[in-house]
Amino acid sequence: MNWTPPLADYASPPLRSSVIPVDHEQENFIRNAKFSPDGTSILALSETPAIRVLDLDSKDLLCESDPARRPTERIFTQAAPVLDAIWYPTASSQDPASYCFVASVRECPVKLIDASDGRLRASYSIVDHRERQVSPHSLVFDVMAQTLYCGFEDAIEIFDVNRPGQEGRRLRTTPSKKSRDGLKGIISSLAFCPSYDHSILAAGSFTPSESNIMLLSEETPILSVGGGPRAGVSQLSFSPTQTHILLASYRQNESIYAWDIRGSAEKPVAVYSYGSSMAGCARRRRLTNQRTRFSIDWSGRWLATGDQRGDIHVFDIGSHSVSKEEDSSFVDTKETSPCRTFSAHKDAIGSVSFNNYHPVLLSAAGSRHFADDVDTDSDEAFDEEDVERVLKGEKQLVPWIEESSLGLWNFLSQSPNEQSTDTHAP
Repeated sequence: MNWTPPLADYASPPLRSSVIPVDHEQENFIRNAKFSPDGTSILALSETPAIRVLDLDSKDLLCESDPARRPTERIFTQAAPVLDAIWYPTASSQDPASYCFVASVRECPVKLIDASDGRLRASYSIVDHRERQVSPHSLVFDVMAQTLYCGFEDAIEIFDVNRPGQEGRRLRTTPSKKSRDGLKGIISSLAFCPSYDHSILAAGSFTPSESNIMLLSEETPILSVGGGPRAGVSQLSFSPTQTHILLASYRQNESIYAWDIRGSAEKPVAVYSYGSSMAGCARRRRLTNQRTRFSIDWSGRWLATGDQRGDIHVFDIGSHSVSKEEDSSFVDTKETSPCRTFSAHKDAIGSVSFNNYHPVLLSAAGSRHFADDVDTDSDEAFDEEDVERVLKGEKQLVPWIEESSLGLWNFLSQSPNEQSTDTHAP
């Protein structure tokens, strides 16, 4: 497939949108969804132990399909909850050999699964000292798509993709459990610098500390990233065009932090905050530990993220780079607000994903709520007395879901006289 850059205008409201409902009779919703590299399929992880692959046609991607028509969907049921899944870097529905993804299923070996029929192509086993299967919480391929890195507690397992069934190499991120050195806790996110000149891997941990992001080169720690909040890392990603810029999101935090790794990375060069937005303020809720995953478009200029109120925020990050001559440790951190915010869903947005071939943004909405006699729209919902009653068994929390859906948002570039300068979509 020949690649043509999509003509998008993410600073303006989306022209069209379509919503794909997800059946939630069993309290199911999509936690994470991402476009395939060729932009024709969606890989979606649900709350129930299943992996979904949705096939999209041109009308779906232009948000012009019949609302009553659902895209072709394949559901691959798993034996246990799915912790993470990623597309093979060159996956394409037009190339059956590459059309696959890797999934981490609890208490199972890591699986390489065919996206067309769900059959198991290969498996990669991680075993601990008790001979129990270890399931990683994060997965990433190297730049050449030859090696698979799997992050779990205090370690990263490294596999040769072309040699399944063999033991991987274990990279310890901390000398020992009692040691204060290194990267401790569950390795929650991994990201490779998209540059062929050097191989740099960023690893983040769920452990809430100021230094829970580490950079490694040739499997050797080279730099600890500092200046972030004391919270667990939800996602790490490098800019596709400014490969020296590392971005991170955190649990219970409505900001995305950016570092220039050419310097000391002692503090971020930019913070993209969306917590003070007015859109959806009437549906204000407490922040939960649910992951909120962001996405960067192919040009490295636009960054999008959802929040737990159901809003989508778009940032222009192309104008906040640091020149090579500057030392990032002496550059003031720039705080930036979104250039576009619009209400997208009635529930928390767990992930968004840019399409590489079309000016379309994908969003996944849904979360588990606990309804009782306390008003959940109030900031005072579930005070200390309520929590104590739940722990004693005197109060029961009934889970419910407000919305479970996938959204497709079309940002086809408009002419200058059609573009809006308003901050929020009407």
